[in-house]
Amino acid sequence: MPVQLTPNAVSAIIGGDLNLKPLMQVADIKLIGSQERYRLMVSDGVWSQHAMVATQLNGLVKTGQVRKGSVVQLTEYICSEVQNRKIIVVLNMETIVLDSEIIGNPKQYVESGPTTDTALPKNNFQQSAYGNNHMIGQGPVPKWQNPRPSFHPENFVSSMPNARPTFQSESSFYNTPNPRPTFHPESSAPSVPNFRATVQPSYQPPPQYKNRGPVFKNEAPARIIPINALNPYQGRWAIKARVTAKGDQRRYNNARGDGKVFSFDLLDSEGGEIRVTCFNAVLDRFYDIIEVGKVYLISKGSLKPAQKNFNHLKSDWEITLDASSTVELCPDEDGSIPDQLFDFKPISAIENAERGKDAASMSISKEFMPGGVTKNDIRKTVSQIKNEGLGRSDKPDWVTVRATISFIKTDSFCYTACPLMIGDRQCSKKVSRSGVGGWQCDRCNQEFEECDYRYLLQAQIQDHTGLTWVTAFQESGAEILGCTAKELYFLKYEGQDEEKFADIIRSSIFNQFMFKLKIKEELYGDEQRVKITVVKADPVNYSAESRYMLDVISKLSR
Repeated sequence: MPVQLTPNAVSAIIGGDLNLKPLMQVADIKLIGSQERYRLMVSDGVWSQHAMVATQLNGLVKTGQVRKGSVVQLTEYICSEVQNRKIIVVLNMETIVLDSEIIGNPKQYVESGPTTDTALPKNNFQQSAYGNNHMIGQGPVPKWQNPRPSFHPENFVSSMPNARPTFQSESSFYNTPNPRPTFHPESSAPSVPNFRATVQPSYQPPPQYKNRGPVFKNEAPARIIPINALNPYQGRWAIKARVTAKGDQRRYNNARGDGKVFSFDLLDSEGGEIRVTCFNAVLDRFYDIIEVGKVYLISKGSLKPAQKNFNHLKSDWEITLDASSTVELCPDEDGSIPDQLFDFKPISAIENAERGKDAASMSISKEFMPGGVTKNDIRKTVSQIKNEGLGRSDKPDWVTVRATISFIKTDSFCYTACPLMIGDRQCSKKVSRSGVGGWQCDRCNQEFEECDYRYLLQAQIQDHTGLTWVTAFQESGAEILGCTAKELYFLKYEGQDEEKFADIIRSSIFNQFMFKLKIKEELYGDEQRVKITVVKADPVNYSAESRYMLDVISKLSR
């Protein structure tokens, strides 16, 4: 028995019917872009239209549950306008028939309306004039007149190439007391009135509605949709979600000038997560409003592909709020949205966590470690720092890596620093030469005769899995090189003892340390980079390290 597709489904959806739940056929499937988005050509047997599949439905296409020829029921969808083109966005669908021949001969749907610049023939117009008058309440149509005349423009357009139709103005159309012609029933046959070839508008509003004020936009609230259903093809959307994390304000400087930015993460009742970013004036509007743990209704904003190098959330998109965006607190939320989304793993799985595992779940697991283990005792290899995306959450990651120093940059190993003590801490900000031979600190707004020297050491470390660059500041730099930055600076630049300077550097290379690292994503200009800082560099305790390795081997052999 042949499948019966829903008649006129395409035109109904384009017209705004979101409750039809039509049966349609997939006439074609295409993979587009680098974000694994699928575009369908759906058909009702007569017309076809482009449709985008929401990312949460990609599995249906990948596993072959939806393929070319499949008959599906669109159970949830919206219609969006992108660059003056209507596109159906499929949010949910069910496969009714997996394989079927293409039904009918569908053609690409073209939305169009009647034109008003075509001249009508005299005989057809005479009839339509009466029908139109009846429509607007100007009196009944005589029984001898056809109230619904047929109109075939193809019968006369080619025969009237020079026809120039005239149009009645709105005022003259409504101010005419009786636009119908007068006829005399005593005549043996009805006389046909003689009108000019005039095109009437397809629809004229009743006169009492004229000039009654402006037409307002539809300001009805946008429909709340799941985060997983968000895509850039939607015109109006709203999401209801809980803030699970909020970043600090960060400043940046690039070719377009200075700016500031912050971001926060959202979680909705269906487990969908997404990151939201605010810049400059938008930050000023929303930064103090956003609180971790609160539920908000958020609408309007632009979606762009998520930068997976810096975003551990599962969503393919990120939201950027703008001047038109709204953020409303939901004080009476019903508790259906969880506070956090957890993915618990046994502690034994941390060392060999799967590739690409996000750092957020790792930080959850480490809180449950027994024996007073601190956050810096999470053991990682060099390659795991990159592969697991460490440092890309809102909070830094703290790990311990056993590695060897393979290279140290010596052209700029330290900087001139402010010596002023503020309480029990040194200012340590960079100072520059003043005009009178002293040193000027812009932060303290003071001048000093002498400055301090602090390490800003760039080094390369490596283990059996790879290598990476790290930065060591004052204390950790001294632990690596065995002397202070001031001593090394005077040795090279004041004492001019290049040979001894080189010996100190060479003696530090290929030494193995237990590096305790702080890993955090930072903004440089308008580019996000992961910065690895050496917090402490301890010599390897080979006895303790041997016990650790034996314990790892015993766990692997179980």
